[in-house]
Amino acid sequence: MKIFELYFNPKAEEDKFFDSFIYEPVKSYEKKLGTLCAAGELKNAIYQNSNFLKKIANNIKENYYNISYNNPEKAISQSLKKINEFLSEELKKDNISWLGNLNFALCSIKDYDLIFTKTGDIKIILIRNGKIIEIDKNLDSSEIEPYPLKVFLNIASGKLLENDLIFIITRDLYNFFLKENIFRKISQYEFLNEKRVKNILSSAVLKNKNKISGVCLLIILNPKNEKEESFKEIFFKKNSFFSKSFLKKIDFLKKGERGNKKRKTKKKKENKKKFKSFKNYKKILKNQQKYKKIIIILLLVFIFFLGIILF
Repeated sequence: MKIFELYFNPKAEEDKFFDSFIYEPVKSYEKKLGTLCAAGELKNAIYQNSNFLKKIANNIKENYYNISYNNPEKAISQSLKKINEFLSEELKKDNISWLGNLNFALCSIKDYDLIFTKTGDIKIILIRNGKIIEIDKNLDSSEIEPYPLKVFLNIASGKLLENDLIFIITRDLYNFFLKENIFRKISQYEFLNEKRVKNILSSAVLKNKNKISGVCLLIILNPKNEKEESFKEIFFKKNSFFSKSFLKKIDFLKKGERGNKKRKTKKKKENKKKFKSFKNYKKILKNQQKYKKIIIILLLVFIFFLGIILF
């Protein structure tokens, strides 16, 4: 299985947070539950909720990988029950700004079995043999139930095939992918790797770099004998594209260089002053030595003549 995490303009909007999460089984009892993948977005967010998506993902992960669960379906249904309880508690703490602004999708993959769920306006897409299928359509009609609070409601499942592609993608990015025919371009490749994904995205992304913002989790079901691969790519932040923060860093370095130059010239001046004063000191020292020699000679002459007079 290959998993690619694609981030677009993470800092474009101050009140929008998005993130993706991948949890691989480590312990023996976890391996029977498979891999857990999630992506989410929080709109109109307040700063206090900057880690809200992470809290949701961690809560689901902790409850999913439970030693008492024998299969992924049981694990995901129980973990959703727990996350609904967690979100209910958040409301009791007067943390209500996420209501109507939370878009979150989750899928569990064990061998070729797929189980998935979502809340809010986020897409789950399957590409199989060149066909683009919206497998989350039946989940779109789900609305939050208030009493007791149920944010995550329905679960869907299906069987995957080799070379299937699954996208968990935020709505704005989904619309952009449709407009630029990115899903179609990706579907034309029989085998996808990091280089091909970057090549497909680069030209479309560069033309619209200020217009798009969101996260995409791309999961590729490669044959079992093929090497597993994953990479994380952040567009307009850590890439070769020059972001404002990067330019600020460069400018800051220039200022620092200017400061260093000033400090260097100041040091040079101080050193010159010191050198001048040292030269003066050497002159004085030489003069003092000269005077000492003259005094000694005069003293010896005086002693000599005094000796002649007395004796």
